[in-house]
Amino acid sequence: MAAEDDYDVLHLSCHGDDKGIAVTDNKNVDWPDLAALFTENNYQPSALVMSACCGASDGLAEAFEGKSRMRPNIIFG
Repeated sequence: MAAEDDYDVLHLSCHGDDKGIAVTDNKNVDWPDLAALFTENNYQPSALVMSACCGASDGLAEAFEGKSRMRPNIIFG
């Protein structure tokens, strides 16, 4: 996992829409749940690169602005 090795840049390549992303096990992860993973894993990369449709959507930004105390410094999408 990226958090365990403290990677400075996390690149996610996946399908996405205005609600979140789809991951390889055919599950959907909504933006708030994705943002929560960073806090749960005490992980704050310098950059999050989203290779996904709507990967830099307002929903993702709002999720990190919410209760998330760990967030990337910049999001590319």
